[in-house]
Amino acid sequence: MIEQFKALQFRNATALRRGPIAALDVGSSKIACLIADYQDDMSSHDMGGAGNHGLVRVLGFGQYAATGIKRGQVIDMRAAEESIRSAVSMAERMADREVRRAFVGISAAHLANHYVSGGVPLHGAAVTAQHIDEVLKAAKSQFDSGDNVLLHAIPLSYSIDEIGDIKNPLGMFGATLTAHLYIASAPPSPLRNLLHCIEKCHLECEQPIIMPYASALATLNQDEKDLGVLHIDMGGDTCSLSIFYNGAPTFTAILPIGGHYISADIAYGLNISLAEAERVKKRFGSALSHAGNEREQFELRMSDGDHQIIPCDKLTNIIRPRVEETFESISKHLEQTRPDLSGIRRVVLTGGASKLSGIAEVAEMTLKRKVRLGAPLHINGLPEAATEADYAACVGLLHYAARRPADSILSERNGGNLFARFWSWLRRNI
Repeated sequence: MIEQFKALQFRNATALRRGPIAALDVGSSKIACLIADYQDDMSSHDMGGAGNHGLVRVLGFGQYAATGIKRGQVIDMRAAEESIRSAVSMAERMADREVRRAFVGISAAHLANHYVSGGVPLHGAAVTAQHIDEVLKAAKSQFDSGDNVLLHAIPLSYSIDEIGDIKNPLGMFGATLTAHLYIASAPPSPLRNLLHCIEKCHLECEQPIIMPYASALATLNQDEKDLGVLHIDMGGDTCSLSIFYNGAPTFTAILPIGGHYISADIAYGLNISLAEAERVKKRFGSALSHAGNEREQFELRMSDGDHQIIPCDKLTNIIRPRVEETFESISKHLEQTRPDLSGIRRVVLTGGASKLSGIAEVAEMTLKRKVRLGAPLHINGLPEAATEADYAACVGLLHYAARRPADSILSERNGGNLFARFWSWLRRNI
């Protein structure tokens, strides 16, 4: 089975037909679905990859509590299928139309980061589009997928002889053109399980997109992507990390830590149910003490039906250590996997857990970088409920579809609809 997945590529946004598509964020706490009308404009491509080449208008939105999903992976096929089907059905009813194609967010752990380069001779000639096609193919051929599925291959820059950091080499002269790529890959089994659930819901996956990438597309501005930024999407069971520099992602990771762990600490510390702990966290919780906090109180419903008055500072004393531990774990992971972070001075937080009061301030103190809270960038027709940080990843999937990023262009140039062959193989083997 593993051999069937090696160096796998997926159909890309440029191949989209006109008509409605779905963005499907399969998270551990909720399934979110946005249905949008995508009208493909085939008139232009840009060499940098990101451009407003598609027109997107949101038609429908649905969400449903996730069951059968843990830390981004399917653990109960039937339950996961029912959750996905329910979220899609809600969005279809709002949109008043059926959808058969979806961009799917992938949030399974064990993402792998790779950096490859490849070159082609120019013999003193000017760089043409054909040269760029050939050098991208040459660079990607240097990637050894092992047992992993190739999910994204993104051009970081080009070099011509001794000149580096070129974004668009078209028309330049030299002896050798070299392309430098960032590649993200993942183990096949979690992807196969998720795509099987989606197919059972009568949906065809246009392209799976890793959630750190999608969420960043929805929340980062161009200055942040150019100057360097650490993006953190804080979900229920996972934190999705991405680093952007010089306009492109250079690192992604998904860590098994999230907001549910804060709720579990509250449930244990106050001796209440997880559901009540979640309610208390959202309504009264703060990661930061403030003046007068010791005098503020709230009423708590106990499991035996009784009520108890709890000081807010007691709740903060439960929450803050877990929040600090979360950011310390992120910092430690980055130090171990990306020690060259000295130039990254900005952090953007998004995701449901980022809405906790005081979390940005604690992040600044722990990560020792300037932090801002991020929400999804505007898309025409986006309902107000989907403008919250919880839905950054789902909205980012539509941004991906509309903007036709560099990795989708690379996939198109370097040949073939291997995604169709993958689905054919999947149907034969499930």
